[in-house]
Amino acid sequence: MDGYPPVSVEVFTPTLPQARDLYRVQIRRPPPNAAEQGVFNVLPDLHLTPLTGALIVFIVVVCGHRFRLAWKEQTPGWQRRAWAFGIPAAIGLLVLAFLPLKY
Repeated sequence: MDGYPPVSVEVFTPTLPQARDLYRVQIRRPPPNAAEQGVFNVLPDLHLTPLTGALIVFIVVVCGHRFRLAWKEQTPGWQRRAWAFGIPAAIGLLVLAFLPLKY
């Protein structure tokens, strides 16, 4: 084929100690630097206490109920009231969903 000599392929079959060493080499990583630590370690102590979690649940329930009433009645200015109660309810639900609860 185009004047190239044939290529010989050697199969490397490691022994058990060599295979363990190859595995160890693959799983070793250098320690992470500040850039690799990322966003997750910026605020490691950000959490909810049971009291703040209960208060957020209460606020979400009240705001959600008021949102539903504004949407259902549709009196003049209902859209502004719906936004005013819907946004805190949505933010509260997101906070409850993504912040850990610490006892």
